[in-house]
Amino acid sequence: MPKDLTAIATDDLIAQAAGSRLEKAIARSALPVSLALTFAAWYAVGSFFSSGVIVLGLGFLGSIVIPLAVFAAAKYLAEFRRRDLLRELDRRFGRWSLDAYVRYYQQHLRPGQVRCIFRGSRLPGGRRYWGYLELDGDEIRCVEATESAGRVYQRSGPHPWSETERKRCELTPEQQAEIGKLVASVHGVGRRRSDVQAKDGFPAAVAVIYGDDAEPTVISSNLGGLMRQSDLDDGQRLLALIGGVVCNEPRLLEVASQS
Repeated sequence: MPKDLTAIATDDLIAQAAGSRLEKAIARSALPVSLALTFAAWYAVGSFFSSGVIVLGLGFLGSIVIPLAVFAAAKYLAEFRRRDLLRELDRRFGRWSLDAYVRYYQQHLRPGQVRCIFRGSRLPGGRRYWGYLELDGDEIRCVEATESAGRVYQRSGPHPWSETERKRCELTPEQQAEIGKLVASVHGVGRRRSDVQAKDGFPAAVAVIYGDDAEPTVISSNLGGLMRQSDLDDGQRLLALIGGVVCNEPRLLEVASQS
């Protein structure tokens, strides 16, 4: 397995990360094994103790601990061989937390490079969005963008990422210029959350990571509320602009350009 997984095309990486028959069988066995061990634990507790309180307490505890332990062990065994491949695919499909992306790119960026990571989700249970922008000098491009169902995917399925759509994400010259100005403007802001009122939930955040060891900038807000405002500051405009591009939301692009 090559050390530089970033050099492997995504489709090839998905093929390499497919579990073997044994690994898939291990993942599927977690439920029946946990049920069998739980029933066995109830029987053993009932055989050794006569007190109903003790039997009920130990049995209830075992009903929680045993399934958690079995599922954790099955996941570890089923994914151990391909753990690095799965982690790289999670990175490309926006499955990492925002803080995990910040730590990753802080270790990989060179001076002069900037990366913008966007994450957003429509609530309740709506679509999830992720986007990754590269800024190298005057060149700005959207490298990756994904959209997926709100429910959590399962790696034990035949194609873990089948419900995630990889999208084209292109920036106009005007948008590139505006993003460049806004990124420079929010340099040094740090972490800032804008609390805006909205009946519909669309929480989102954008992280700006700099290759010069500067503190990353993280702007978060409710995009549903931003779409109803006309006077946004530079951090909110950056979030609205990138969110509008990644989510294909014309209203966000409109309010970003009007502010």
